[in-house]
Amino acid sequence: INPKRLDLEKESSLVFDEVYEFLPQQIKLHSDSIDDKKNREFFILPAFVALGSLLPSIKIKVRGNDYHPSLLGILIAPSGTGKGTMQEALKYVTLVDDEKRSKNSTKTKDDNTRYALQFSGDISGAALGLLLQSNPEGGLIFETEAQTLSKNLSSDWGQFSDIIRNAYDHAKISSDKINGVSYFVKHPILSVMVSGTPGQLEPLFSNTEDGSFNRYLFYIDESDFQFKPEKYDSEYGGKDSIQLEDVGKKLYDFYKSRE
Repeated sequence: INPKRLDLEKESSLVFDEVYEFLPQQIKLHSDSIDDKKNREFFILPAFVALGSLLPSIKIKVRGNDYHPSLLGILIAPSGTGKGTMQEALKYVTLVDDEKRSKNSTKTKDDNTRYALQFSGDISGAALGLLLQSNPEGGLIFETEAQTLSKNLSSDWGQFSDIIRNAYDHAKISSDKINGVSYFVKHPILSVMVSGTPGQLEPLFSNTEDGSFNRYLFYIDESDFQFKPEKYDSEYGGKDSIQLEDVGKKLYDFYKSRE
C-alpha cells in the first residue's frame, strides 16, 4: 500500500488503528509497549511471521490439503527509518530455539541432524533441506538485511528459492545425489521474514513467473524519509524488556504444550 497513491495524509499509517485492537494478546502486549507509530508498524508483520513459526500444530484445510500459519514476509523501507524494530519479534522464538540447539551438544559425531528453530539466511540449498529434515515441526529464516538472502539465491551453491516455494505449500522436497547431500521432507514447514531497502528488493526475485513473488506478504513504506537516531537502553527503561521476556516465556510454554 502506498500512502501517496491513496492520497492519504502525510502522516497516515499503513496499519490502521483498528488492526491493533484485534491483535492476538501476546502481540498486542508487545506492540503497545512501542511508542513510535512507525516502529510499531515495522513490528507487526515480523511479529506474525515469528508467531506463526511457533504454531506447527495449528493447521487448516485448503483445497483438501493441510496448511500451517508459516508465513513469508518482506519489509521494505529506506535506511535509517527504524526497520531494526523487527528484531524485537525474535524474542518470541529465542527460548524454543535455545532449547532445540541444546540438543546438538549430545549428538554423536556421525549424526548429521541439526536441531534449531531459527535458520540462517546465509545457507545453501542442501543445508536448508537437511535442516528442514532435522526439524519437521518447521523453521524460521529471519534476516534484517535482504542482501544476506539474495546473494545466496543468486549463487550456484545457494539456489533454494524452489525449497521456499515448496515449503510454502508444504509440498515434498528431496535430493538424492551420488557423493552428495541427500534429504527427504514429505511436509516441510518454513517461515521467512526479511527486511531491506528499496534497492534490495529486486535482487530477491529474478522474475515474477516462478511463483516466488506472489507467496510473500509485503510491507513497503514509501512515505517521506525521516531519519531516526539510535536510542540508548536508558531511554527505554527496563519495563518493556520484562514484558517481552514474559511474552516469550508464555509462547514457549504454549509451544511445549502443543508438542
